[in-house]
Amino acid sequence: MPQSKNRLSAEQRKEAILEAALNVFARKGYNGARTKEIAQEAGISETLVFRHFGSKENLYREALDHLFSPHPVDADMAPAMAVDDDHEVLYQLARHVIEHGRRDGRIVRLNLFSGLEGMGMAKGESTPVQALEDYLLRRMEEGGLRKMDARLAARYFMYAVFLYVSDMQLKLTGPPSQVSDHEAAEVLADVFLGGLLPRA
Repeated sequence: MPQSKNRLSAEQRKEAILEAALNVFARKGYNGARTKEIAQEAGISETLVFRHFGSKENLYREALDHLFSPHPVDADMAPAMAVDDDHEVLYQLARHVIEHGRRDGRIVRLNLFSGLEGMGMAKGESTPVQALEDYLLRRMEEGGLRKMDARLAARYFMYAVFLYVSDMQLKLTGPPSQVSDHEAAEVLADVFLGGLLPRA
């Protein structure tokens, strides 16, 4: 029997709930969001939310995965990592984060709320920060980059990128700079890499 025009499949309904949840979590954070409000945004009953996800925390975790999993950054970084192109690795990571942060403002807000509420963002075992840390550590051990704490170095680079993305939306340092995502990623990579190159 063909599906009614107005009737969503179970998968479509689940996706609609996840999108509604992301909107509410981005506005209010995990602690401030109510499943009743998410249900209203999705145009369904609160019971249906729990039927699909079981709990608010499960919904939150799946919503984050729904937001981030369609565009993994590993594929952008891998070719540069394979040939030890340090600048390109940093550039690709920065460009990816900047572009996605510009396209979907919920990313910045969800990151901020997650940090403040202690919920954490990463669902899987590997994250861009971990991938960058592993790469930097290998390059330091090979002598291609100056030795330092690779974990801190990877985190500081992501801090800089995330601060730039946040500044685009929140205008923390004044009006947004009129530069392309490419230019911003180039500068971030250049500035950071300058501190990692071996000193004469």
